[in-house]
Amino acid sequence: LTKHPESLQRAREEVVSHLGRDWSDEALTGDSLCNTTYQCLQKCEYLDAVARETLRLYPPAASTRWATDAKGANAGGFNLEKSVVHVNFYAIQRDPDVWENPDSFVPERFLGEEGRKRILSYSFLPFSKGSRDCIGKYFALLEIKIALAALISRYDASVVNENEQYVIRLTSVPHDGCKVNLSRRRK
Repeated sequence: LTKHPESLQRAREEVVSHLGRDWSDEALTGDSLCNTTYQCLQKCEYLDAVARETLRLYPPAASTRWATDAKGANAGGFNLEKSVVHVNFYAIQRDPDVWENPDSFVPERFLGEEGRKRILSYSFLPFSKGSRDCIGKYFALLEIKIALAALISRYDASVVNENEQYVIRLTSVPHDGCKVNLSRRRK
């Protein structure tokens, strides 16, 4: 968001409109997050789109492997019986045949009916899909939205290294860490 001030402003305005300017100044506890805050976060559709677009560009797990042992398993005419299939989430989520401007940060692609279709499609895989998808995906999205809402309502930030490179290890991470300068927002 620090590299995309228009998106940051839109997300910040949405958080403030649904949660208020000072919602995160109190200690965030399970009780304080339960009812009202959770319901308000669910209304933050643009914040959700920001989280999903970030996960599309930088999936936590960049790939996975599936072993097939099903008799007669095939895909596209290829016999997959007793095979190991490598699925590259990073490449799929940046495929120009599927995503317009695939390397650009465009949270709006996850809004509205088209956005809901994209979330359900097999071209959006930050948590995998089907019977092997991540059991904690909804919890992870809620955590992301809580953290984002708290940070953007409390702080202004700037990136230390505009040209940060990402590496893929077990997860996708910034090569030299994610360094930002934070300053408390004025009321």
